[in-house]
Amino acid sequence: MKNNRYSILLCILWAGISIFFPQVCVGREGKLQVTFIAISTTEEKFWGNIISMAQAAADDLNIDFEVLYAERDHIKAVELAREVSNRVKKPDYLIVVAEKRIGGKSLALAQKAGIDTMLFGDLTEREKRQFGRPRQQLSHWIGSRRMDDFGLGRETALAIINQGFYRKMTDNEGFLNIIALAGAEATVFSDGRVRGLLDALQDDRKTRLLQVVPTDWTAEEGYRVTKGLYHRYETRFGKKIGAIWAASSQLALGSIMATREMRLTAGEDFVVSGIDWEQEALEGVAGGDLLTVSGGHFAEVAWILVMLYDYHHGVDFIADDDTSGGSYSLNRENLAAYLQLFESGDWQQIDFTRFSRVFSPEIDAYNLNFGGIMAQFAEGSKTLR
Repeated sequence: MKNNRYSILLCILWAGISIFFPQVCVGREGKLQVTFIAISTTEEKFWGNIISMAQAAADDLNIDFEVLYAERDHIKAVELAREVSNRVKKPDYLIVVAEKRIGGKSLALAQKAGIDTMLFGDLTEREKRQFGRPRQQLSHWIGSRRMDDFGLGRETALAIINQGFYRKMTDNEGFLNIIALAGAEATVFSDGRVRGLLDALQDDRKTRLLQVVPTDWTAEEGYRVTKGLYHRYETRFGKKIGAIWAASSQLALGSIMATREMRLTAGEDFVVSGIDWEQEALEGVAGGDLLTVSGGHFAEVAWILVMLYDYHHGVDFIADDDTSGGSYSLNRENLAAYLQLFESGDWQQIDFTRFSRVFSPEIDAYNLNFGGIMAQFAEGSKTLR
């Protein structure tokens, strides 16, 4: 395979370099072992995309990638971190998720066990006061990578605001009334997206946020909450709802199911946006139900693996620490280009070695975002496997 040939050539190259620059070759011998503790169940589509893309990166980089599922149990997530820390044969690196205050606890366990750890997400303010930044109080917390949740929330909010006014979905007073379906409470992912929504509302236009309701991220919850909000605001108070903001595409799809039962049509009676590129959401964009879906953030664990590979081989990422890949929006105008490449969900066709500063030493700075992936294929068929 192509990547195996690259690995052999790199080993020969590093062996020669190490004679003169021994500090460059800090990686341990053998296949790199990385364990990821996912907060999700094995059935969640969004996290399935995260893990399948990360596995594609691991295959390219010759990484043994282990995934442990916490099944949405935050106590179990910490216990998994404890189990990994207590192993006789520990992984080279651990990736833990910052959600519902499990990030700090997991980092502390890994620190005690001496396992270098990457954080996926962002600590709470209280945890930041306790643990500081990577490589400060916790020397084995080597870095962080987070979703641009603020940008995701703001981008989708601006889309429904702009189109809501353009399509004249305002009430008799000229206000665009918005309901918002947030994610789970006390999660940095949902909190960041809601902050992005609130920021988008800080302009001079006549927008009115009727209510923000926390949910469990699912379509079923989106359906239930949407039904309740329409009953409250349209039936009881006579306020026309012109836009629905959803913190996930599953929530958006649930809201569309609820409004259909009320004989309302997405795109005609209201506009709705979502976050996460799940297949049903992409079909919703193609059919005009969903205005836009922002995503690309499911590549973040794959990017962590690229950074860990480089770090393991002596190229530190500290200058690019605590960054995100931003967001990438799909709408009816650009959806076809994405589907042409990835409708099948085959992430194996991406060459992740091209994002590594070890495999590609000419790279001055990381370009770890979905735009970079799309640009890779825009260069021509030579990049396809």
